[in-house]
Order: sequence, then structure tokens, then C-alpha cells
Amino acid sequence: MSVKSDDGGLAQLIEECLARYKLNFPDATPEEILLYRPRYMMLLRIQKRHEVYFSESTTSSGVSVSQILHIEILKFFTQGTLQASMKFAALANAVVHSRLNILPADYPPEHTREQIAIDFAFTPCQKTSKLIRIFAAPSNVESVLEAFNFTSQDPKDSDRNMKYLNFMKRTPSSDLSALFERAKAAALDGGSVTVLGVRLEDMELIERRHKESIAMAFTFFTHQFVLCIAREGFRVYQSWGAIGYGLNEYLTLNGTRLRNWTEAVEFLKAFKLLSRPQTQWSQAINNAYEYCFEINILELCGDGKPGNPIVPVYRPWVQVVEYKDVKASDVTKFTWS
Repeated sequence: MSVKSDDGGLAQLIEECLARYKLNFPDATPEEILLYRPRYMMLLRIQKRHEVYFSESTTSSGVSVSQILHIEILKFFTQGTLQASMKFAALANAVVHSRLNILPADYPPEHTREQIAIDFAFTPCQKTSKLIRIFAAPSNVESVLEAFNFTSQDPKDSDRNMKYLNFMKRTPSSDLSALFERAKAAALDGGSVTVLGVRLEDMELIERRHKESIAMAFTFFTHQFVLCIAREGFRVYQSWGAIGYGLNEYLTLNGTRLRNWTEAVEFLKAFKLLSRPQTQWSQAINNAYEYCFEINILELCGDGKPGNPIVPVYRPWVQVVEYKDVKASDVTKFTWS
């Protein structure tokens, strides 16, 4: 399997993101649209960083489980992002009704297509992570529901957010490096595939949002992503909101490419820095955040920029859900009628 990004693909993504911006903000002035230019530059950097040729070897028995997972995610977008959103809505409807078989009745009505494109867009990191998690979860309804409901706080539900904040305060952060190294050892020694769903939370802003409305004037650094660790290397699946990039864009720009163990060391080193509380957002945190998540917060967020400023105090919390020894039968458990 050979992958290569091209300038034509990038140009198309830039046109699509500009069209989406105009759709979301129809009254935007030319000056406001110009503020969106940092997003174009971000897409260009992602392309340049991952613009590599590589060859993915298959196992002695054929295509590896991690490749099967990657293929299933790519297949989701073969008919475009709108149809992918419709499929995701149908999949979600089946899952919440405790089914792994997606029926025609699970698809939303045609007249709701525009709303579905918003509700099931692949820009929110939570939606992207949810999609990968339910594909990686064991092939039983209970496990899939648990993966589906692994969600973060809800900005509209103050009581729920306070309970969630208290849970974070009394629960130590997960150690992503330790879990990654265990997954790597299982991959190299036994050939098993592990999928890690990771959540980096902004405790400071959640607490401020609960106490004072001014918190709405800040940008969350909260992020969810998924790592797939296999014998051949690891992949990162992620997206980053309306001013960032969608999963479809990350796939197109080769962000989900197979990465080697040297890159794993650098990724985990950067994430370890992101896991430590700091008195304020610093250039070092910004660099680590961009390395892991492809987003330059200081470039995209602040006065005169597309996003609101980042919250001044850096109080992170990490939670990881682990799917061990993922099988091909787990990844292909869903059937479409």
C-alpha cells in the first residue's frame, strides 16, 4: 500500500474549508475571511510533514489487523464527507439501539442531510475518536456501547461537568507512555494490535466555565485522539475542530500514515510535557501541542485570530481507554443491510 499526498489534494481541501467557513458564517466580511488564512498554512504544514513515500508490509498471513482498521476508516469516506456523516449517524443509531447490524431505517431522512453534516461532522475530535474506538472495540454490543459513551464534558450541562471535574480531581492521570510501551511490547513479542483512546482535558477551563460565563471567551486545549500500535509501527487518528482540520482532511494529508518507533519516542516525549500542569501556556507547551496534534495554538487562537485566546493557566488531565489484542473480527463486526 503506497500513499502520497499531492498539492491538488491540498488545494481541494483549502477550497472545501473556505466553503465550509462561508457556510457557517454567511455574513463574514472579506477581512474576517482573511483571518481564516492560518488554517490554510496549518494544512500546508501537515502535508509537508507527512509527505513521504512508504511501503506497508503485510504479515505472513496477509493484511495486518492495523491495516484492516485503517482500510475500514478510509472506506468510510469513499463517497465524500456528507455521505460519511450520514453513515456515521446510521451507525450511531444502530449502536444506541444495541445492534451491530446497520439497517436502512437507521439512516436519517434526506431532508435532514444539512443538519446531519453539522451534527456528525468529522472536525470535532470527540466524533473522530468515537468512530475509531467503536471500530476497535470487541465485537459485542456491551463493549461497543461502552466505547461509544466514552465522552468528555458537555458545555451545556453544568451539573454533569461539575461531577466530571470532581472525578478528575480525585482520579490520577493515566500514563500514556507506560500504556504505549506495554502495547509496543505486545506487538513486537506476540504480534497483537492495541488501540488506545486518549483524552487530554482542560481542567482549568471546565472549572471556570462552571463558575463564570467569561470562560466562554477562551479556547479549550482539550483534545481526544486514538493511537493504533502494531508490530509494523503506530498510527495517530485525530481531528481538531472547526478552525483546525477534519479526519477526512487528516487522512488526505497522510497524517494517519504509519509511523516508526523513533517517532513514537518523540511523540511520547512531547505528550509527557503536555501531561504536566504549568502556571501558564508557554512556547514549550505550544511546540509540544503542535508536534502531537498539528495545531499551533498561538497562531490560531488569540486577539485578531480565528479562535479565542487559550485559557491562561495550564491544568491538564489525561485518561486512556485501552483495547488490547484487537482482532480482524472486531474491526469488521458491523454489517450494513
